[in-house]
Amino acid sequence: MTKFYEVRKRDGAARLGFLSLHEEKKQTPLLFHIESLSSDKEVIKVIHAEDPNFNDLFREDLWDVPRGAVLLPEVHPLFTKVQEAIPSLSVDCYVLSFASALLNSPRAFVRRIIDARNAIPSDVALWVPSIATEENAALLFYMGVDVIDDTNAVIQGYQGIYQVEEGEVSLRELEELPCNCSVCSSLTVEELREQNSKERALLIAKHNTLLLEKEVKKVKAHIRAGSLREYVELKVRSSPFLTAVLRIMDLDEEEYFEKRTPVARNHGMMANTMESLKRIEVKRFANRVRERYEPPMSKILLLLPCSARKPYSISPSHLKFTEAIERYRGRIHEIILTSPLGVVPRELELTYPAAFYDIPVTGY
Repeated sequence: MTKFYEVRKRDGAARLGFLSLHEEKKQTPLLFHIESLSSDKEVIKVIHAEDPNFNDLFREDLWDVPRGAVLLPEVHPLFTKVQEAIPSLSVDCYVLSFASALLNSPRAFVRRIIDARNAIPSDVALWVPSIATEENAALLFYMGVDVIDDTNAVIQGYQGIYQVEEGEVSLRELEELPCNCSVCSSLTVEELREQNSKERALLIAKHNTLLLEKEVKKVKAHIRAGSLREYVELKVRSSPFLTAVLRIMDLDEEEYFEKRTPVARNHGMMANTMESLKRIEVKRFANRVRERYEPPMSKILLLLPCSARKPYSISPSHLKFTEAIERYRGRIHEIILTSPLGVVPRELELTYPAAFYDIPVTGY
């Protein structure tokens, strides 16, 4: 149960919600700014298990501001204490500690975030601090993270690292600024280099933060549209690490995403990458055909190719197939072979996602 956080919409594990801060509702996915946190403009009272006030989190009568608890790694001596306390804590948010260690291994990245999301109540926000970039933010939200911050963006700004949509680049490697934010549109790359070190760092940090803010807005739009998975497949292409994270999730975390992915959507499913073949909707359809579908008692099995137009039966090719076998249709079992779904019985061609997907077609 939460008091200051409310989930309003979901797209898989990603959520749109509202976190009340200073009597103002902030929509999640939410980006916290270092300056706001340090100045208490965005108050969320986070209490560590070592804090003498940790027991206050068990008391609802002291719950007068948004508050959170810290999730510890398994090697921490207080890990068990926190895990056992979670069902009884009255908090709006959990903060994943030592998050920077997740960047050392794709498997650790998946394991800690999914374990955290499974351990805490579904209506509570999850904050993963210090690691968000424009490149990985969409994947974090796709996994079920609700709150990030601009710590990484600011630190990299002071290191002279200029973040772009496909990753990052050193300022000295740029010939021009490939961005139209308020920072980059107001000066040239030469003028940026000529600034004193402090001013240059502040400007790059501001650019990095503005880029991250833009990415958060994009993710919100995709959650509303129900297309975050397609966007994540696009974003991870620029990073072997993030591609590995997505593949590990698809391979090892099927149960986690199965519980959170709707059985039908009101828009088409775009299957444009190899990772599309492993998404929950595809595996779910194949599993249900194999486990639940009962084929008709026909002696003749007719294998047909798929078509660009959906449902298949209204495509020009399938209209010709139907015309050719019209006299015998009651005695023929029709199966459509298609990528990415595999086998689609004619009787199921109108179900999701059989009638609602699209793939690249080359004509061969």
